[in-house]
Amino acid sequence: MPSELPSAAQLLGKEVTFFSMDTNVIQGAGYRFDSGKLATLALQRPPWLKCLLTEVVEREVTAHRMKPVIEASRQIQSASRDLARVAGLDMSNVDAAIQTLDIENAAAKTFAAQQRTFLQRVGGSVLPIEGAHLAKEMFSRYFECRPPFEIRKKDEFPDAAALLVLEQYAKKHKTKGLLISDDGGWRMFADQSEHLYCVRSLDDFTALFVSTGPNADELRNKISAALADTASPLNSDLADRMQDHLSSSFWDTDELYSGFNVRLEGEVFDSSISNYEVDPDSLGLWLVESDPTKCVVEFTATVFVELMVQVEFFQPDWVDGDEVNIGSDEVSRKAEVEVEILLTCSADLLNEPVSEWDLEFEFVEKTYSVHVGEVNPDYSYDEEYDPDR
Repeated sequence: MPSELPSAAQLLGKEVTFFSMDTNVIQGAGYRFDSGKLATLALQRPPWLKCLLTEVVEREVTAHRMKPVIEASRQIQSASRDLARVAGLDMSNVDAAIQTLDIENAAAKTFAAQQRTFLQRVGGSVLPIEGAHLAKEMFSRYFECRPPFEIRKKDEFPDAAALLVLEQYAKKHKTKGLLISDDGGWRMFADQSEHLYCVRSLDDFTALFVSTGPNADELRNKISAALADTASPLNSDLADRMQDHLSSSFWDTDELYSGFNVRLEGEVFDSSISNYEVDPDSLGLWLVESDPTKCVVEFTATVFVELMVQVEFFQPDWVDGDEVNIGSDEVSRKAEVEVEILLTCSADLLNEPVSEWDLEFEFVEKTYSVHVGEVNPDYSYDEEYDPDR
């Protein structure tokens, strides 16, 4: 059976010809097929390594993406009916517009098109659920508690179907495949398979194809030097784009509490970068085999951010049981966060300076956190507001 990872010789020798992803990997990338880590896969993986997305994963991804769409669509329809009932309004025009939009069908088509475009970029296709012995093998593994089943968990049947069709494909075509999943059942299945390897994440997958050699080393050194030079255009562009990214990102307000009997809600409404440090050891570089004028770079920056947080205070109304907003406060806090950056570079890379390259920045979308700590409402007497005066 394969070792945990394929060797460089096996990859270069094209013994591994396809890869596939579990639903949790696509979910972890925010279902963004046209940006971020999923989008750059087309440039980072070798052109001969195609993506086989199983029908199981394709349908699971679509179902997960459709769930909030369906809920929102039904809320709109319910709100229209409620307005017609409580306000006596004629909502027929609104209902007709909702019907014309055909929200759920339109969303499903959009999601399918995004997935289809992604597969075209990575030279892939959807592997259907089929095979004369598929059902028999699934139930044998289920009753014998063999991977991916753990103590006969019925919810692992979709995993079993996905894995068996992938192994079936590899056997039929006398090849090997790379799975990307952090699911224990997928890893155990690969451990016992003669045709499948498994890595935990997209980062582990792309790390297998990081470029080496004199050209890659020269480019890596050029980019590292530009990042270390605080006056370089690269650093200036990075700072501006990073500011935009953190300003538009969602922030969790952790450890927000009060010494009084109140409930608090916090929201970051302003952020400003005070400094950042790029980790040179985190810099990975991929030369694009199909286009020598392009390379992809990934690196991590530790960013020091100054934030403004608005805190709302709520207290229970003991008469009717509702909560009453008793005021708000604005507090400043500092945070230190890790930002992952994807950089696509286009130019005569070896001969032109980095300052003349065409640079396309992308940032891995994530939720950042700020430790707010204790914030208390101001119960002191306000001389400017005296209802008895």
